[in-house]
Amino acid sequence: MLLDSDYLKTRKPPAMRLFIKKDGGIVTVLDPHFTHYFYVESENPQKIAKAIERVEAEKYGKKVSPKSTKVVERKFLGEEKKVIKVLADSPRDITPLRKEIKDFPEVKGFYEHDIPPARRYLIEHELTPMSGVKAEGESQKGDYGEELVLTKPPESIEGADEELNILAFDIETYSPTGNPRAEKDPIVMISVSDNQGLEKILTWKDFDLNLDYVEVLDDEKSMIERFIQLVQECDADIIMGYNTDLFDFPYLTQRAEKLDIKLELGRDGSEPSTKKRRFATVTKIAGRVHADVYAMVEFLSRIGAIRLIDYTLENVYKHVIGKEKPDLEYSDIPKAWDEGGEKARELVEYSLSDAKATLELGTEILPLFTELSRTVKQSLFDVSRMTPGQLVEWLLIFNAHKINELILPRPLGREYKRRRGETYIGGYVKEPTPGLHEDLVVFDFRSLYPTIIITHNIDPATLDGERCPSEETVTAPDLEYEFCQDRKGFIPETLKGLVEGRAKLKQEMSQLDEESREYQSLYNRQWALKIIANSFYGMLGYPRARWYSKECAESVTSFGRHYIKDTIEMAKDEGFEVIYGDTDSLFAKLNGKSREDVENFLNKVNESLPGIMKLELEDYYKRGVFVTKKRYAMISEDDKIVVKGLEFVRRDWAALAKRTQEQVIEAILHDASPEKAAKIVLETTKAIKQGEVDLDDLVIHTQLKKPLDEYKARGPHVAAAERLQKLGEEVEPGMTITYIVEKGSGSISDRAIPPSDFEGRDYDPDYYVENQVLPAVMRIMEVLDYGEEDLRHEETRQVKLGKFK
Repeated sequence: MLLDSDYLKTRKPPAMRLFIKKDGGIVTVLDPHFTHYFYVESENPQKIAKAIERVEAEKYGKKVSPKSTKVVERKFLGEEKKVIKVLADSPRDITPLRKEIKDFPEVKGFYEHDIPPARRYLIEHELTPMSGVKAEGESQKGDYGEELVLTKPPESIEGADEELNILAFDIETYSPTGNPRAEKDPIVMISVSDNQGLEKILTWKDFDLNLDYVEVLDDEKSMIERFIQLVQECDADIIMGYNTDLFDFPYLTQRAEKLDIKLELGRDGSEPSTKKRRFATVTKIAGRVHADVYAMVEFLSRIGAIRLIDYTLENVYKHVIGKEKPDLEYSDIPKAWDEGGEKARELVEYSLSDAKATLELGTEILPLFTELSRTVKQSLFDVSRMTPGQLVEWLLIFNAHKINELILPRPLGREYKRRRGETYIGGYVKEPTPGLHEDLVVFDFRSLYPTIIITHNIDPATLDGERCPSEETVTAPDLEYEFCQDRKGFIPETLKGLVEGRAKLKQEMSQLDEESREYQSLYNRQWALKIIANSFYGMLGYPRARWYSKECAESVTSFGRHYIKDTIEMAKDEGFEVIYGDTDSLFAKLNGKSREDVENFLNKVNESLPGIMKLELEDYYKRGVFVTKKRYAMISEDDKIVVKGLEFVRRDWAALAKRTQEQVIEAILHDASPEKAAKIVLETTKAIKQGEVDLDDLVIHTQLKKPLDEYKARGPHVAAAERLQKLGEEVEPGMTITYIVEKGSGSISDRAIPPSDFEGRDYDPDYYVENQVLPAVMRIMEVLDYGEEDLRHEETRQVKLGKFK
């Protein structure tokens, strides 16, 4: 199994290195024959190729020249093109060579100069990480054991199912000021848990707790050295942590440096390497996959698989695994360390629970990311930190190389600014008929945008009917863009493979027991394909994407509007009352129609649809309340409530506001009783006014997105963070700030008090009624003909019967 790979640029000669898991051990494979290159586009390739061979560029005070050049045939948006392939001795030579070449009068552009060597190697040899690989070579003695030096290129093979050693860890720091500073605040505890049964706390203070999993070392230095030893003894293939990219590893690295420890966590004895990326810092360990579970959770939240107010380990663990874990205030750690006793026991149990929960949570979601890695042919380390759009891009890069298609460069400077300035119309939304509706049926198109791209062959290479071999073209509705139909586009063909692959997997799944290991494996594989397939349209319209095309993205939404509008009209003709339509879905009242009528309507629509497009029955619903576009709630026939756009997970809403909204929706949908809903709101506002509400229900959560000194406007969460800092609490970007609004005069920011500092204060009832509870419910209650005044007083007025549909 190809576990991981990297490029050894400082080795002589430089080499590509593969870490291969075989029969429970690791084989280190070196390939010193890997070549580095980029392509140059020119109007006169033969002439320019010779001129490039004579180029001398300067790098770090030394002269560098191309290794060689040759004119080759490649495809550019499907058409054959002659370009110059420039080979370089090192990937670091590529940038200075390009700078020397770019001003040649006949040079038009560059391709494939911005692909990192480790990623290029996987693409070049069509290898699949976390899957089988065949490597043949000669064994030699290396600095850290046997190495296999390749004598022929590696090959991807089926199988190679290896059991991986997974280790999770977490650190605790001693910081009385609340803001841990690696240059002076020590690590006091390291917790470790692995999938082989190891559970251990490393510390350097003996609390005499008589716990067999606690190992007491002489000092912080000895503790960190013991941690290194444990990682090596466990022979971890994957090292997990929660927010280890941003906190644990940078902190551990700085402490090791200060204590003069070589943090030899790599399989080659190397220290972790940290790199700055656009929006984050990432830490890589040679031969061991560093999986930051927090980064994976962020990905799942981005695709809507997890939706929470606060993505702490405690919350995510409870949401995904369904179990509670001990929690401890950060400010209690110094106290526990200093005082010992029962507090120290709590600290030890809390610390170990962090490692155990991270291991359990990470192991639960790791199979999805393993499948994503296998699908896009990039390392698990990289894939676990990618966005959905980046997954699409690397899959396209892999497939482009297979068919000799030039890989487009990422846009820079003016080109990126130009793209950012382009806009187009999105999906069609039919405004809902506001109010409460009963006997509903919901239809939606199966993967609308992906199937449109495939069906109409939408691709930058098929755009422009004049280049079409025949006159068989299709024009986007209400636009002038034509797409050739007899020359298959690279993007739709790649997408088609994903859609067909997923359909095949789902067919296989239907024959299996849902509890079986094979079913779970296929489920994760089809889920990976779905995630990537659904991200293709977004990639086409993303200004930084290599295959960005405003014309293609605009055409996809144009076709989408066309099909949803046509389907709405067909539904009306068949006697359904359409109350709402949005992009790929339509919501209708049955109006006495039978299920057979629904089936006939589906068949009629699908007979009219081209290609692989299909309208499906989403479900039947007993009733639903519709507010505005993208804001509604419905209850299905089996009493499952579906809520869209009604803010259940907004961080800046107190629990009381969210709970009241939930109860209002349940009263309306379960009981069909707006009157009961109004009574719930009245009782809540009364309790707030009379001071009968638990303070925990009034806490507001807001994420701190940047350092405090970078905020120009002092919002309530910033003011609360400043108070926390003065109280000696840890405050850093990314953390969630909590506060309660105190009763009194002045701005909300002046009265935003952290819960830890709220003792002896009174909350502001008017704020919580007017800015929390009423806004949470009024969008719903307004369409049922209730005004704010009706929900502030005990009396309610008679509801107009005309509002109920």
